[in-house]
Amino acid sequence: MSYEDALVVAIKAHDGQRRASGEPYVIHPVRVAAYAAARMHGKFTHERIQLVKTVAILHDVLEDTAYPSCDMEEAFGPQVTRAVELLTRPPKEYRTQSYQEWIDTLIGTRNEIAIRVKLADVTDNLSDIDGIPEKVGLKARYELALGKLSKALSG
Repeated sequence: MSYEDALVVAIKAHDGQRRASGEPYVIHPVRVAAYAAARMHGKFTHERIQLVKTVAILHDVLEDTAYPSCDMEEAFGPQVTRAVELLTRPPKEYRTQSYQEWIDTLIGTRNEIAIRVKLADVTDNLSDIDGIPEKVGLKARYELALGKLSKALSG
């Protein structure tokens, strides 16, 4: 399956969801895919960029919707599904790690695809955080994560 197929899945899965800004939720994974691709342009093959974009467009589907992991694996294969699963945090009531500990665990997996997508995700989250008063407290958390993720990809 292709990035375009993943986009269709994301649009359907996130139907009716909204960001804190009020925009349709699916705009976020589209921007994440664009950020990830822009950072890879000229450095990676078209196929590798498409793979990262596919994971990016699906990155919140398992966490925020009822779309099953087994359906994702059937449609997109184990490489995409594994990366999306690594990007999926447990529900709040089942979390045993702080956000930074979870970021450290993600980096520890050395899954370059998931790390690239999370870097793009955090970049997008930071891009509109100043306009949402209830999200301002997250800025320092995201900035710390951004530094860790950038370092993981550069070293």
